[in-house]
Amino acid sequence: MPKPVAALLHGFAGAPAAWDRVRAAWPTAITFVVPALPGHGRDAPPPVGGFTNAVDAVADRLPSTPLHLVGYSLGARISLGLALAYPERVVRLTLIGVNPGIDDDQRAARRANDERWAQHLEAEGVASFAAAWQAQPLFATQDALCPARRQEQDRWRQTLDPHRLAAAMRQMSLADMPDYRPRFAELRGPVQLTVGERDDKFRAIAARMQRDHVRLDVIPGVGHNVPLEAPDALADRVAAFGAGGRGLLLR
Repeated sequence: MPKPVAALLHGFAGAPAAWDRVRAAWPTAITFVVPALPGHGRDAPPPVGGFTNAVDAVADRLPSTPLHLVGYSLGARISLGLALAYPERVVRLTLIGVNPGIDDDQRAARRANDERWAQHLEAEGVASFAAAWQAQPLFATQDALCPARRQEQDRWRQTLDPHRLAAAMRQMSLADMPDYRPRFAELRGPVQLTVGERDDKFRAIAARMQRDHVRLDVIPGVGHNVPLEAPDALADRVAAFGAGGRGLLLR
């Protein structure tokens, strides 16, 4: 059986370059596939038809070989959708800062909030949006990073088109995503839920998702954006899991 390919899926307002440091730190030789998500970049497909269509659009850009899917935030939600829609193609799943779904009575508020962000993008552009997006408490731990690391993120964000990104916000919203929580038992292969130690919200979400084949791996000292804040530690943990480990159960 061929060795799995690692497919790395970035978060919202991200880019394939968000994984550069993780790839450079990977301790073993492996093949990577690092696509741009719909609406993120000139070569990415347009975000149309809602969340499940976005899952299919990403699937079309991935190889047919066995995949170790590694997704961060929005990329983790897409990865979860891929693993459930195309189970024969996914042998391992690493979900970093994932939200697997919300209750129906939360969808209207989430959709309204995402619409405000989309309108900000269309009216003010990417630079203004990125500054406001970065100012959310969820990303406060990034203030401790060296300026050069933060500037890398700023540079590739500036290449994004605000109107395509606004469409991605609307089409790939958590409000439009199916609630995958009841379907966790359908996941075939091992699953590792990776979160930053200081990401309290998503640590709590991940803790509720643990099952026999779903393990929690906590990266010390960092917040939500683990690929940015701890690329070396993340590469080591995910590579070990991809080599056949069951992940680390940290309480």
